Amino acid sequence: MKNFFKKLSFVMALALVLTSLAPAGAAQAASAMVMNVSEKILYITENAKNTPDNYDFYIKNKPEDWKSTLDFKWESSDETVATVANGGITQAVGVGVTTISCTITDKETGEEVAFTTCELTVKGIADRVEIINAPEDGIVGIGENVIDLNRAMYDEAGNRTTKRGVYVSDYTRWISSDETIATIDKNGVVTTYKEGEFTVTAETYQSKANPGTNASTSVTLTAQASMVSATQLSPTKAEITFDTDMSDVVTRDNLEVSSIVGTTPVSQIVKSISWDETGKVATVEVYVDFAANTEYMFEYNGMSAGFVGAVLTADTVASIAITSNTGVVNTADAVEFKLYDANGIEITASDAIARVTMSAEDGIGYYFDSSAKEITFYEAGRTAVVTATYHTYQYSDTGVETVYTTAATIVGVNAAANLVNNISAYHVGTSVDWDGTLTNRMSTSDGNSRIFVRATMTDGTTVTNETKDNLFTFESSDSSVLIVSSNGYLYPVREGSATVIVMYDDTVVGAVTVTIIGNRTATSVTITMNQSTLSRRVKSKDSLVVTVTATDQLGAAYSTEGSKAEIIGNTSGVSSSAREVSVDADSKITFEPADFTADGTYQYRLQVGNIVRVFSFTAGMPNTDADDEDTTARIVLGDSSYNVALDISSGEVSFDDDTLVADLGVALYAENGFKIEDVDPQYIVYTSNNASETAATNAKNNNARYYYFSVSNLNGGALTGAGIQLYTVSETDVVTGGAVEKLDVVTKASAGTVIITLHSVEASGSTRSWGNSRLTITDTQNNPTVNVTTNVLPIRVSTSMSISTSSLSDVFDVRINGVKVDSDQVVIGTVVGADTGRPFIRTLEYRVKVNAADGSEDWYIYSIPVNQSFIAP
Repeated sequence: MKNFFKKLSFVMALALVLTSLAPAGAAQAASAMVMNVSEKILYITENAKNTPDNYDFYIKNKPEDWKSTLDFKWESSDETVATVANGGITQAVGVGVTTISCTITDKETGEEVAFTTCELTVKGIADRVEIINAPEDGIVGIGENVIDLNRAMYDEAGNRTTKRGVYVSDYTRWISSDETIATIDKNGVVTTYKEGEFTVTAETYQSKANPGTNASTSVTLTAQASMVSATQLSPTKAEITFDTDMSDVVTRDNLEVSSIVGTTPVSQIVKSISWDETGKVATVEVYVDFAANTEYMFEYNGMSAGFVGAVLTADTVASIAITSNTGVVNTADAVEFKLYDANGIEITASDAIARVTMSAEDGIGYYFDSSAKEITFYEAGRTAVVTATYHTYQYSDTGVETVYTTAATIVGVNAAANLVNNISAYHVGTSVDWDGTLTNRMSTSDGNSRIFVRATMTDGTTVTNETKDNLFTFESSDSSVLIVSSNGYLYPVREGSATVIVMYDDTVVGAVTVTIIGNRTATSVTITMNQSTLSRRVKSKDSLVVTVTATDQLGAAYSTEGSKAEIIGNTSGVSSSAREVSVDADSKITFEPADFTADGTYQYRLQVGNIVRVFSFTAGMPNTDADDEDTTARIVLGDSSYNVALDISSGEVSFDDDTLVADLGVALYAENGFKIEDVDPQYIVYTSNNASETAATNAKNNNARYYYFSVSNLNGGALTGAGIQLYTVSETDVVTGGAVEKLDVVTKASAGTVIITLHSVEASGSTRSWGNSRLTITDTQNNPTVNVTTNVLPIRVSTSMSISTSSLSDVFDVRINGVKVDSDQVVIGTVVGADTGRPFIRTLEYRVKVNAADGSEDWYIYSIPVNQSFIAP
């Protein structure tokens, strides 16, 4: 091998010398002769996808008289990997990497006129694959990225490979058996959504162009709730985080808390437990302080997490925060504050609290007692800026004390006669979702923003300022920072903080501090491309789509529309309109075949705000035509997206048939990976379409192949002229009031992965399988739930009746997303043993009208499990 590359270096140097002495035309002709590809992958055996173990190299750009004037000598640098015969036909022999070279000499003089090479990789086909890091007990938690699965692949000889280029190809396809429980991405990272058992399968395949499965293995996992962490909040409080909602099952009586003394656990008594709105985070309070440097464990049903008690003394204080923001008029209100250590744990030690001093600016309308740390307002709406200082009593060499300081604006309010807790929630923005993320930050560039507030009345009702007739009004504590209209619209003036004073029925009931940052700008920019190559063949109708997404300082979406992307480096072969392009209103840049007139790799510099990103792709011409044996065919689903969401909501709904159809097509690609063209739809056969016979006939009459598909795991689906229809409509007999009625019932395809395999039939009658694609069906519909309030039925039921639950409203409470549904649309579905007086009700049925695009009226029927025995008259 070493001698070969020495010879290669010498020959290349000699070629340069000879080229410099040769006429310019001859040199150009010699340099133009190159091998048809610069790199190639072969496999040492054939598989179901007919991947070849040999390849016919050839030289491009040969002169017309090459047969009489030139000699070609083909060599392989390692003949244990591949051999090459004169003429360029190369045979794979063993796994490895070799260089295929061709030395071109002048027949008359014997001088070398060109030298060209290709790096050839020979891979085996995976004979076996293993998932190597699944948990021994098969249990994973619930949440994002709970485990990153890895796999090892082996050839027939048992050689293991974990990276590309060694022994076998390392392409892997990961599949989850139940995507309602868990999904797995292309890298093997598992995300789980609820408890349950699921199977993960790893399939190997040779390349993206040849996705047929070579080997596969599976492992069964169980998603099970777990306790993620336990952290200390204060001397007596801790925060326990679970990976799923546990608020209905974990209580102060069954959560075990213990301190570890030596090796012995000593039980602690739980005083209280409260939950956040997700039900995943619990705040646990105990009666006895957590001891410093002592281990504490929290356990429930086999789950556990713990921490070591922190040292919470005056010397470990690291910050201070004022928590008061209002003071009641004519009342001496204490200004509340909290002390924290470096980890944010609250410190309540009395000697630490004694080190806090407070002061307030001189003002009108209030009195501040610095010794008592109390403020008394004489007038509602007045504000006071209070400063709190924590003294460490530690001094530098120059006598300067280390202190921690904070300041807050406190507003005088009248005692509210009809409001409790004053403001219970607030939000700054153009709209508000009280169950979503709330914020009190805005930008100087924000327009049409307002303050939204919500408060609870003494009678338990909730009031907001979202309606025109609300009684809320607002003022700003500092109009040089923030101007606030009386109806709550915000006009930021400059960066800083200002307090919005909130009044209800002319009574000051609270205050909200709003922080204002500078103009919004992009702080994060992400670029994704639908593919890395673009075919220059106009007939291919290929397109390369670059999607640009950005967020600003507040984590909100930042508009990228109009951002410019300019080509850098290789600008030849690029149309003038494609040298600088803009992001469109859909956050996309689209390149078409006509944008590039020469093969090459093109690099673009994109600027969004002050952030610059660079992306590149390759444009080229297909090196084979549609009838070449190296052509590959691929299934095209719609706009190349394999994800279809079904969303039939509760109540009256209308949907266009097209929303529940995945368009199918076939595209042809050349051996070098560039798109040739889309197959004419007249040559595509759909197995449930009356035009199938016509399509096959058209193909045969034109001496062309036709394509058809096979589909697995598509429940109730059918191949139609439009593609894969993800629902079917059939007539179903239902019993209503003792009468039989026929309904046109919509049946959805089941959620999960659909495998679509592409086949073809040649005009000669020979058949071929081209591989498969996967369509992920996600059901976004929220199914109803039922709560059984009593097991006593007021009426007798039988298997032959379908009784509306409007007459059983005291028995069944059916809801979607917590909202009770119309009981007239809910009927008893399946009854067992009705004649015994102890009927067992399996299901209820909730029927929803569906108005299809063709104007017909169909029904979708939810089956709601009950599975309970009842007592009937």
